[in-house]
Amino acid sequence: MPLRLTILLCTVLLSACNEPPSASWNLTEQAGVFSVSFDAEAEHVLVGSVRHGGSLWRLSDRKRLYDWNHQAEGLSLLSATALAANGRFAATGEGRQLTLWDSGSGQPLGSWLLDGHIQSLAVSDDGQRILAGLRDHTAVLLDTRLGQPLARIRHGSTVQAVVISRDGRIGATGADDGVVQLWDMDSGQARLTWRFASGLSSLALSDDQRLLFAGRYHGKGRIWQLSDGQQLTEIGHERGSISTARFSSDGRELLTGSPDGSSSLWSTGDAQRLQHWHAPRQSFYSNRGRAVLAVAFAKTPGLYYSAVSDGRLLHWQGRE
Repeated sequence: MPLRLTILLCTVLLSACNEPPSASWNLTEQAGVFSVSFDAEAEHVLVGSVRHGGSLWRLSDRKRLYDWNHQAEGLSLLSATALAANGRFAATGEGRQLTLWDSGSGQPLGSWLLDGHIQSLAVSDDGQRILAGLRDHTAVLLDTRLGQPLARIRHGSTVQAVVISRDGRIGATGADDGVVQLWDMDSGQARLTWRFASGLSSLALSDDQRLLFAGRYHGKGRIWQLSDGQQLTEIGHERGSISTARFSSDGRELLTGSPDGSSSLWSTGDAQRLQHWHAPRQSFYSNRGRAVLAVAFAKTPGLYYSAVSDGRLLHWQGRE
């Protein structure tokens, strides 16, 4: 192939893989974010920033509704955040302190000091149950009405990822030792256990509680059918990493984000990658990280969100 034609072809291919987002705006003024969470309809996004504390945004008009910090004076470093799927409640973690918020009024509903530093959070639709993954090799299921733990789940290492069903009846935990466990939240008993060769970075549960996805720091993620615990398919690449994931409302698609700034849309049935996007650098001289911390399906079909560690929220247009 002639050199000029080769260069032209490479340019076209690179352009196709690097289409710019349809919209982009900053969720923090500087220094990026630690944690990001969406509700199920992508109506709100909760942000734990590096220098500006926590904040809840409404996406329809890009309005910051509340600034949330664990102390009356000072800005919190929220290493973990979670929004209930219905958007009514939010949970934030700083160090060992856990706080539940009312998303309608912006007021705190309770605060608790846990035994270990909080790495990951998930909250049920009624706000009554919060599942927290901790550095002390455990996960804690907290009943916010009783103000006490209902169950303590033990792992062999830090619990990096947790997920809970909308009704708070089942949950899953994933740890650095590569173990994923599915739990009955009422009894505190493990229902299923799977093992990977490397640590877990992300979990996602389908709305109908039929499918569970686990992403790894190194290698492909997996989707299981929870009815029988059998693996449905693998998602991603052997040399890749998946930092966050979310199922579509019907469970037929999975949206993933990676530490390199890329986001992908997959078919859950055959593991085919349907779309792929990559967060552009803010400027030629920018050295900020571009890890994707959270992804979401927009209410409008064919539109998707990815939240990047440099503080940007990117809006992607899918191909028809």
